[in-house]
Formats: sequence, C-alpha cells, structure tokens
Amino acid sequence: MIDSMHGIFMAAWNSYQDKIKGVFGIGEESEMEKLPIEDFSIILARFEILKSALEDFDVDSADEQMAELLKYRYPEEAGEKLRRLQAAVADLDVEPAKELVGGILRIVQGDYSVL
Repeated sequence: MIDSMHGIFMAAWNSYQDKIKGVFGIGEESEMEKLPIEDFSIILARFEILKSALEDFDVDSADEQMAELLKYRYPEEAGEKLRRLQAAVADLDVEPAKELVGGILRIVQGDYSVL
C-alpha cells in the first residue's frame, strides 16, 4: 500500500513549492541578497558535509547544509542542478544528489563541459 502511494504523495508534496511561491516571501529571494563565493573551500566543505549527511540519512544536517549552500550566488549554469539537488535532498535520494553535487562543483570551479 505504501509503495503504491509513494510516487503520488511525492508528486503532490513537491508541487507545493510552486504553490507557495510568493507567500510570506517564499521563493522571492533576489540574487543580490545571495553571498558571492569568495572561498571555494567553504563551498566544497559544505557539499562534502551534505553528501555525508545524505549517506547517513541525517535529514536535519542535510537540510541545514542545503539551506546554507543556497545562500550563495552560483553561476547561472548551476541553477537547474541546484534545483534538482534541492529536490533530491528533500527526498533523501542519495545517488542522484551525489552526482548533482559533482556537477555543481565542476561548474563552480569553471569546468562548463558538464552542461
């Protein structure tokens, strides 16, 4: 029963992100409010902690790291990958999240061949 409803539930759950945009300022953060990436080692460490938290199924730490990572301004090329990573973290989908982290890090480092 649970397995048969999982996909339906997750689709409905993820749809709320679009439905609540604009309510109480959700989803309205401007790029100007985001922090520039000045020290790549900080970003790298946060992504490593995120991967570790996902592997340990530590939901709170994963959510915390994702929130911290989203405070930074990334190249436009990383935007879609970040949105997909956010969804993978919310779903505790470890393998896709790890692949997305690698892609985002390569983009941030300047390797645009992953697009």
